[in-house]
Amino acid sequence: MFKDWFNSLRADDVNSDIEEENRQLRKKNKYSKKEIDNINAEKNELARKYIEILEEKSEKFNDYIKYQDLYGEAYATIKAQKKEIAELKEEIRELDDEITRLNSIIERKNDKIKREVKKNEEILSRLEEEKDGE
Repeated sequence: MFKDWFNSLRADDVNSDIEEENRQLRKKNKYSKKEIDNINAEKNELARKYIEILEEKSEKFNDYIKYQDLYGEAYATIKAQKKEIAELKEEIRELDDEITRLNSIIERKNDKIKREVKKNEEILSRLEEEKDGE
């Protein structure tokens, strides 16, 4: 009987210790779940911020690509325009040379015409003198 009573006391102590340990484990589990929920919330917030940063960087990179393309187009346009300007300058030089050459021809022809007019005037004046002298 004493043995039964002792075992029952011991079983009550063991049961009480187990219950206390279970209660503490439930508290720790509850605290751990809250902590895990908090950590998950922080992780989700960090992931959201990280995604926002990546999206912002993506937009900036797209802008960089767009401006790079615009620069390439502008560079090609400027290069083509410079080539066209050089060709036009060469054409202007050639046309100036042609104008100078034609002006020189015109001057010579004008001089020749003036000489011919003067010569014809002299001939006319001699003819008139001869006619008057007759």
